[in-house]
Amino acid sequence: MKQSQESWNRATKNLIEMVVVGLIAVVFISVGLSSCQGSVPEDQYIDMLDDGDKTADETRVTITVDHIVNTKTVLGWAIYGTHGGIWMSPKNPHVNVGDTIIVKPTSEDNSHGNWAFTYRMIQR
Repeated sequence: MKQSQESWNRATKNLIEMVVVGLIAVVFISVGLSSCQGSVPEDQYIDMLDDGDKTADETRVTITVDHIVNTKTVLGWAIYGTHGGIWMSPKNPHVNVGDTIIVKPTSEDNSHGNWAFTYRMIQR
């Protein structure tokens, strides 16, 4: 009887370990997929805004950094995307020309056909 109890305890422990490892794997996979989910290229995002597309508010944007400037003003850092967007942040974004980043726009303004945005960095 004692041996069957030990076998059952060992089997239960193995099952619990497999379930925990499986759950951890699912969490890591879902986090990895969510970092790129819903991302559109900068030019497509700007077209969405130009067309008045309301889904643009929920969109993550992929930007290739064309130029970056510390404005040395309250505006902070300006990332110029390769498709004409100006992405403003009060903090140094720690990116380089040629980097591809994913951001979540938090506000936008169109002045004379030029789009300027504030954003939250999603992925460098």
